[in-house]
Amino acid sequence: MRPLLNRKYIALIVLHILCISLYAWSLALPAFLFDGYPANLDGAQVLLMGWLGILVLDPRWLANVIFAICLLTNCNFAGQRILPLVELSLVIASFVLPVHYFPQDHGIPVQHFGPAVYLWALALIPVFLVSLYMKVPGNTLRDTANKNAST
Repeated sequence: MRPLLNRKYIALIVLHILCISLYAWSLALPAFLFDGYPANLDGAQVLLMGWLGILVLDPRWLANVIFAICLLTNCNFAGQRILPLVELSLVIASFVLPVHYFPQDHGIPVQHFGPAVYLWALALIPVFLVSLYMKVPGNTLRDTANKNAST
């Protein structure tokens, strides 16, 4: 008789819980730091106003949406092939391209990133790498889950 949950699946669940915890923690920390005006923004404020970036053709906020999609598909052992690559490029773009904050009619460049941005990236990247790994032919994690489901 085979166990319902093997060690690899438990490790996957623990990794995802850790990533979700880091993501939630990043919402409470300072994300965008300014020298003087305006006041610094924490991660929750950046998340709430980030969807406005789509209106100005800045898709970096979609990293959060793809994070949720990859979490769900990883737990079903489906994985993704294209979305994690898009997502990794969006996370990297967050550090390479300038970020502006629009408190009124003009944009103010973000002076520095706070710890929330780095914690956010640290939470997202492992989920995307696992999602890519799920699509690798001969993936033992997916094959083990399929064997357990068929017996």
